[in-house]
Amino acid sequence: MADPHSDGPMMASPVTRLSVRAAALGLVVISITIAAWLRVRGIDAPSASAALIAVLALASALGGLRVGVMGGVLVAAWILLTRSVPGSPFYYLPDERLTVFIELGALIVAMLAGAVTHRRAAWLRREWWDANDRADSATSRIRALRAVTDPGLATLSFDDLLKELLSRIRKHLAADQATVLEISHDGTMLKPCASDGLEEEVAKRVQLPVGEGLSGRVALTREAEAIDDLAESPVTRQALRTFTGLAAAPLLVEGRVLGVLEIGTRGARHFTEDDIRLLQLVADRVATAIAQARLLDAERGARGAAVDAQHRYQDLVEGIDAIVWEADASTRVFTFVNRRAEALLGWP
Repeated sequence: MADPHSDGPMMASPVTRLSVRAAALGLVVISITIAAWLRVRGIDAPSASAALIAVLALASALGGLRVGVMGGVLVAAWILLTRSVPGSPFYYLPDERLTVFIELGALIVAMLAGAVTHRRAAWLRREWWDANDRADSATSRIRALRAVTDPGLATLSFDDLLKELLSRIRKHLAADQATVLEISHDGTMLKPCASDGLEEEVAKRVQLPVGEGLSGRVALTREAEAIDDLAESPVTRQALRTFTGLAAAPLLVEGRVLGVLEIGTRGARHFTEDDIRLLQLVADRVATAIAQARLLDAERGARGAAVDAQHRYQDLVEGIDAIVWEADASTRVFTFVNRRAEALLGWP
């Protein structure tokens, strides 16, 4: 998630916006100053008004409507004064009046067009920032999911798997603790079976009734939830009193609740809907990995028990002071004779 806890897209600072507006208005002032200097010098510039209107449009596009209005007042004053009869301000010859109205109309259109362009550009910037945030969030989700579905985890034992998964979850979800709470066989209690950040709860074998607290409620409803401020919610677990935010998702396998995946943060954090959905996706992968690890451990245990039983049987057969043999009834061929036969009979 670029940062999944950022407060939104990075906006331009007030100082930057003020600087841009000042520069845009300064552009209008400088243009009017140059036009006035040319007029004083007697240099005829019949397109000066059109040039100033174009500069106003640019300034309005850069600084927005307020800059456009302030610059428009200056340019309008220039038009009204320069089109006046010399020595009679704001008095116009009949043929100049139409020109004044046209230029003032063009000024208003340029000012509004620039302001619309400014607003459109600001909207496009926000959309671009939002798109970047969504892309970063999607990338973070993919990384988190890859971290908990790494094929290399399949060879780990159940305890090592939980330890590694919780370490990765805590890292990729930017949490201060990640804990798996296992549900009891009768479905009434939750107890932490592994944690990265709340190891003392695992050591103390703390138990939480299903339906109590956030994790207990999640185990009961089978729906992920989050609390942004634990101060506004009763906390029954002593270890969570130092945390500010908490989120939990059920560990579900084929509709059966194995437990709850819980993460907590000590700093202020707002859990968005995307955060909760991501936590549930991670919890689903964790539940599958846990179920597979349990099966693998059971298979390893059964295989080890079979090997031990074979060894005990072998030791018993070889250690008994008697001849033990086995033969194929159909062919009457010996398939096994213990080593004691040689000692007792003198031949193998």
